[in-house]
Amino acid sequence: MGISGWFCAITKYGVEIKFEALTEAKTNVTVQVKDNKGNVVAVVPQDLAKGETSASFDFVTPLTADPEGVWTVNGVQYDFNAVKHFNDIVAAAQSGNEVKTLAALNAAGLTDVNEENISAYVQAIQAAANNGELETLADIQALIIKVNADSISKDEEAAAVKAVNEATNQVQLLAALQHKAFARVNADWIKEYSDALKAVADPTDKDEVKEIQAIVDDVNLAQINAADNDAKTSAEQNAVTALIQKYMKDVFGKLNVPNSEM
Repeated sequence: MGISGWFCAITKYGVEIKFEALTEAKTNVTVQVKDNKGNVVAVVPQDLAKGETSASFDFVTPLTADPEGVWTVNGVQYDFNAVKHFNDIVAAAQSGNEVKTLAALNAAGLTDVNEENISAYVQAIQAAANNGELETLADIQALIIKVNADSISKDEEAAAVKAVNEATNQVQLLAALQHKAFARVNADWIKEYSDALKAVADPTDKDEVKEIQAIVDDVNLAQINAADNDAKTSAEQNAVTALIQKYMKDVFGKLNVPNSEM
């Protein structure tokens, strides 16, 4: 008796299958496994109980080497080359090594890889991997496309900085800060952003996107801390938590919010 489902691992010793919870017990269950040459690799049948959602099928004869190439289980392909490329990319990104990450992305044959965006690729892959949002090379390809869409050229960056520094009022400043070069901008705090930018005496301390973003983030930190100090009810504290989630960069260690639900 066969069983349909999706498989999650193939080793030298067998294959693991996941499936919807069984509505009844099954006996003498098997799956069809074919190696990268199309040869059937026999598995040991299993008896499965009602409610089970996974099963491991041992190979009748264990392999002498780790499987490679494209195998199939019940007709569904499992590309070991793609799995290796995926693991190489994630490992390189998690290590923070941009050179290795770029090499791994190119080795995997992913398209539209722009080396100017490698830092953003690494950050995006790290975040997605840590959140359990990466499973296949297609997921990484989607991240690359998104990062490219969100990225800006050096000319665009220069223009965005120029617009911020040349704004003569809060309306112009808000419009400049709402450029995609900047993040976590709260229109309600535009006066505070304006005051903070004016307080920077040396123009060279705000002539890059990252420097202006740091000023925005510092204002956000101060505003959120103030809101937290003023919060007296659970509703007000929930509002502070919402501000943290939306306007704080992902480094909560700096934030002194002892009452927040973090």
